[in-house]
Order: sequence, then C-alpha cells, then structure tokens
Amino acid sequence: MHYTFTLLENVYMEAHAYFQKFGQLESAGYIFARTSTTEDEVRLIGRKFVPVDEADVIDRSEVGVSIDSRSFMRALRHADETQQCLIFVHSHPGNFDCFSEKDDREEPPFFRTAYIRAKSMQPRASVVFQGDGRVFGRVWLADGTQQPFSRIRVIGDRVRFFDSDVQANISRGAQARRRE
Repeated sequence: MHYTFTLLENVYMEAHAYFQKFGQLESAGYIFARTSTTEDEVRLIGRKFVPVDEADVIDRSEVGVSIDSRSFMRALRHADETQQCLIFVHSHPGNFDCFSEKDDREEPPFFRTAYIRAKSMQPRASVVFQGDGRVFGRVWLADGTQQPFSRIRVIGDRVRFFDSDVQANISRGAQARRRE
C-alpha cells in the first residue's frame, strides 16, 4: 500500500501564502482531508487549510514553532466529528528538505494522541511547506509507524507533482543536514 496526498490548488495557495507572510520564521496549521482508497493506494485529498491561531503560538523561530496543545485538540476534535483526516502542516522557510530532529521527536506523541483520542481511524499525516513552495510529507499509521507520501499533487488550473526522493526527504543518513 502506498500513500499519496492531493491538494486542491486553492488550499495549497492559501497555505503557501500564509507561511510566506512569516518570512524566515516557521509557522503551522492544519489541513483537513478526505480519503480515496484503491487496491494499492490511499490518497488523502486536502480540502481545507486552517492556520494555528496566533493565541496558541507559544514560540516561533527560524528553526521551529511551538504550539499550545489546545490548538491540536480543537483540530483533532473537528477532524473526528467531520470524519476527516488531520494533517499537521508547518513550514521550513529556509528550504530545509527533510523532517528535522525536532519534528521526529515531537510528531510521534502528537499522532499517538490523535489515534488514542479520536474515534475515527482516518489516516493522520504531517506535511512540510518549504519556502520555495515545494512540499513533502509522511503518513502516521495507527501502529505508530510512519510512511512517506510517494507522491504529492496540487490540482487546479494546472497540475503540479512533488515526487521526492524518499531518502533525501525522509531518511536521516549521515549526509543529511541537521537543524534543531
């Protein structure tokens, strides 16, 4: 089974514009999505972007953003009540092209809570918008494992594909740059 993420162009543009307004500082939001499943693919279709409320931002810097857990719980409740997938999305404005050590440390408990607290077993995911508009992401499964999206599409007046080298965007090999 492989996972893909499809974003409606207006959702992509809204999220990208939101992240751009913070310049070199990271920011975050949520995308709510539906799923379409075939024999070999689970496609998450992003339909709505909701930025994290500024009142819930604890700290923001060039290498991270800290958010009050109330924000996440509201987003999780909304996703559960509307039977949608919850996608946590944040920016890497400096075009850092893989998940950071901080992301790898903070996302597992975040998504473990999402599976424990919500009734719905819809997939959950995390997506990163780079400053130049490229995106990459991963799906968090109920067993705590994660899997990279094999393809990310933006569908609108034109179609864009963000097919990434999984090793470059996800793995933590010795050659990967790090930031904290």
